[in-house]
Amino acid sequence: MGIVLKMYANESAGERWPRMHGVEPWDTALGGPGEVAGCNMNDDQDFFVNSYEVYPEYLTDWGVVVCPSDPDFTGDVNSLLDVINQVDSGGNPCPSAGVASSPDHSYLYFGFVFDGGDSNDPKITAPDIGNGSYDVSKQLFDWFVTVFFPPSTTATRNGILDNDVTVTSGFGNAGGNKVMRLREGIERFLITDINNPAGSAKAQSEIVTIWDIINIHPGADAGFNHVPGGVNVLYMDGHVKFLKYPSEEFPCNGSFASLVYWASGE
Repeated sequence: MGIVLKMYANESAGERWPRMHGVEPWDTALGGPGEVAGCNMNDDQDFFVNSYEVYPEYLTDWGVVVCPSDPDFTGDVNSLLDVINQVDSGGNPCPSAGVASSPDHSYLYFGFVFDGGDSNDPKITAPDIGNGSYDVSKQLFDWFVTVFFPPSTTATRNGILDNDVTVTSGFGNAGGNKVMRLREGIERFLITDINNPAGSAKAQSEIVTIWDIINIHPGADAGFNHVPGGVNVLYMDGHVKFLKYPSEEFPCNGSFASLVYWASGE
């Protein structure tokens, strides 16, 4: 996946990485063209790389997005093949009736830079929405609320996913008011001390891009891939590191796991 993302970025406008999989164009709830028999009509913002941007030119085998330790994957590749057929057809709306709207996968990808998600970064208590209230990263909370409670049209919502997101001043990247889209060279904008750029910069080897699904309850029934607990993390430079849960580092810490549980309730 590291190679896939780098190849895509090197050929995209502004060297942007793919955006997160957004709302499907046939979603009637957000102004889609109308329901089609057998289509998944859910408001489906999938937490992974946008299928239509990477398949089949860059990602040719959906099997690589399934972790061998994923407790929710039964070994049945039909769901993956259905997605390939759907994306390949290129139709609109609902390229292939009766299939999933986005790829089954074991990993998370948001397409944004998060430098405020470590355990010692500022937190906020997320309000109780039926799943309890939890202390979560202020930067990630602001980003989440902006991205998932935006204006209710498909084009607008997907446009938000493809641009920098404005958050509370002081809680964006490098202490600003923006959480920025992943793109080559983005590390130059993460300097927090202009008088000491070398000492305050983040390298691509520190910027998280894809990681295992995680939950505040590290059990098989919660979708946690590695029990008793850990996360494989792909960094922007292409290297992978396994973090044991709970770590102090984003995304393998209680702060982010709490946000996942708060938002999903499972």
